[in-house]
Amino acid sequence: MDQGVTANENIIQHVMDIGANYWSVWNWHNISARHILSYYEKFPTPIDTLARCIGYRIRPAWIWSFEKDGAPGLVIGLVNNGISDVPGILRLTLSSLDGKIRVS
Repeated sequence: MDQGVTANENIIQHVMDIGANYWSVWNWHNISARHILSYYEKFPTPIDTLARCIGYRIRPAWIWSFEKDGAPGLVIGLVNNGISDVPGILRLTLSSLDGKIRVS
């Protein structure tokens, strides 16, 4: 424990900070599901927090419109709240209020 934080909790937080899409849960000496469960029974919060972040959650972080040289423009900034990449291709589609696709 260092200031109330276990070494494993620190590692889990770093994995989440960098957005790793692969992380192996193991240790140098005794790879064992029993040991992981034993740690979880004592300190469930870090593993529960990590489990809630697995996957991808793409959302618009900001959207703004502008006009340049008389033509309209739109900027969309996306963020991923998960710690996995989107599998394949992410498609964005812009439609008008009447449902007609304007650009995709």
